[in-house]
Amino acid sequence: LDHTSVIGIAAANTTYVMPLGVACLFNGTPFHAINPILDESTVKYMFEITKPKLIFCDKEQYDKIVEATKDWSPEVYTVSEPLEGKPSIQSLLEPTTTEKFYQPEPLKAGSDQTVAILCSSGTTGMPKAVCISNSVLMQDNLFVNSETIYFLQSGLDWISGLWAFMFCVVFGSTRILSDKPFSPENMVQLIQKYKINYVTMAPSQMAALASCPKATQSALSSLRNLNYGGSIASDATLKRLRELCPNATFNSAYAMTELGLITLNAGVQKASAAGKPMPGMTIRIVDENENSLGHNEIGEIYVRSAIKWNGYYGNPTATMEILDPEGWLHTGDLGYFSDDNLLHVVDRKKEVLKYKGIHFWPTEIENVIRELPQVRDVCVVGVPVEEIMDAAAALVVKMPGSDITHDDIVNHVAKRLPTINKQLHGGVRFTERLPFNNNGKVMRKAALELFMSLGGLTTNPK
Repeated sequence: LDHTSVIGIAAANTTYVMPLGVACLFNGTPFHAINPILDESTVKYMFEITKPKLIFCDKEQYDKIVEATKDWSPEVYTVSEPLEGKPSIQSLLEPTTTEKFYQPEPLKAGSDQTVAILCSSGTTGMPKAVCISNSVLMQDNLFVNSETIYFLQSGLDWISGLWAFMFCVVFGSTRILSDKPFSPENMVQLIQKYKINYVTMAPSQMAALASCPKATQSALSSLRNLNYGGSIASDATLKRLRELCPNATFNSAYAMTELGLITLNAGVQKASAAGKPMPGMTIRIVDENENSLGHNEIGEIYVRSAIKWNGYYGNPTATMEILDPEGWLHTGDLGYFSDDNLLHVVDRKKEVLKYKGIHFWPTEIENVIRELPQVRDVCVVGVPVEEIMDAAAALVVKMPGSDITHDDIVNHVAKRLPTINKQLHGGVRFTERLPFNNNGKVMRKAALELFMSLGGLTTNPK
């Protein structure tokens, strides 16, 4: 195996996966990591792109992986637990007589060499295989060092999980791994037990932690850095967590699998902002004719990085569709720069909705609803109504003990966003939890289905 080969990984976080990743780096062989719980057809689709010669997976996924890859029959090893009669990673970790003579492979293609391949995190269509170079992984401005004790739920198949892996490999940080699904109670227990001082969370996980009875100032006293991204945290959640973690610095970021970290909102002075461009990142806001827009004008976010992006593995057509000849990557996100030069991400371009032909952005309405201290989390969906096209409707999770009403939320949105297209014409439904994927992102399609199952429209749209 060399730098032109690919090793597949379909495994949850364990202490066996980390040395496997290190082995790939030292051998100069890129690994293609996918979420282990993907269905067989998606596994087949993704691994057919890179055709790994060697795949490591969890015991529970072994049969699925073998079946999905039978067309080229790679060697498949179990990771977390051995499976009787099948190859296991444990056999590869046995000492050998030649270890002292081992020499790591140099980067044959320099700093631009692809060292990891992840699935794209786009919300539409099948994922693509994103090539990530050595340069993209060498983030040296994320506030970590050898004294960092780090916790993140994501695995190697997610860009934040990949960075967490590199924190340990490059900076000598200590990473705490848990094989339990996320729960605020488990997180509090881990923070207390291991004196964790740095966490990265999704806003939905932050909201759960903020309302957890076991989350006290004493229990969270070791935290010094709390990072989040993917969406905006509510004002109520940030206020509560700042009370619980008075010694922690809060940072939010805007990132893409394709480019890495694009902006950073250090200290989160303005909760609705994605932050200022990272060194080496140039950002344009453009209209539908690719004309550059000024401050406070919403358009698509174009980003150009000083670090070369290697494109989508085996898919030059898709690469050219997102990356223009001048090196601008068309993110598919809509946003604007405020007067203080902070980037604000409004929504995905493909998730823009229309009320009687007039655009509105679900995320903008969500951010306004999150201002209410009684709201723990929210997802705004567009309910199809023939006469008006999309009726904005809110699926809301209340803070524990809150008595906020349907009308309270509708009236707050009407006051803050007075234009007719941004009103909650579809009303409000309350739920105990929103539908999230494994990385804490709300699945908007599933949220719409949940909204309809709870009774659908709560008003008569006009």
